[in-house]
Amino acid sequence: GEDLPSAQKVLDKLLVTMETVESLQSEVDAVKAVVAENGRCGPRQDGKLGDLEYAYNQLKGNFINKGQDMREGVDFLENLAELIVWGNEAKEREVAFDWSDYDPKSHPYEKLLAQDIGKRQKHFDKNLTLGKQLMKTEHPMSHIIGEDLEELCDLWTCLKDLAGVA
Repeated sequence: GEDLPSAQKVLDKLLVTMETVESLQSEVDAVKAVVAENGRCGPRQDGKLGDLEYAYNQLKGNFINKGQDMREGVDFLENLAELIVWGNEAKEREVAFDWSDYDPKSHPYEKLLAQDIGKRQKHFDKNLTLGKQLMKTEHPMSHIIGEDLEELCDLWTCLKDLAGVA
């Protein structure tokens, strides 16, 4: 997915498919139970059962890895979206503020914005570090993660400039 909603849809479809893959486990277990009940079957059937188990485990492993990657990406993008929304709202307040009547003693706007930034700085730093890690490890969603991370960094720099925070 190229954005958070489409990534969430892909994750949802992947989870449904994973349920189908997991349902195959009961069929593999049923075949194993028949084999155990009847004793060993022929070498050809034992080989096919082994091949079936191997293929199932490979398929399941692939879906688990893809599901984990998608969940991690969606969770990360949700965190970024929260920060971006907050940042855009703070920037909008700055743009819409009537500076003609501004009195820093009665309304210390810059100080309040600086405090808000300070409260969110640790969250920003954590997301920045995680985003860089995801991109470095070539996460399947690294393209959109990189774009959103860049947007957040630009917005963060803008807000810090507006608040006079170094």
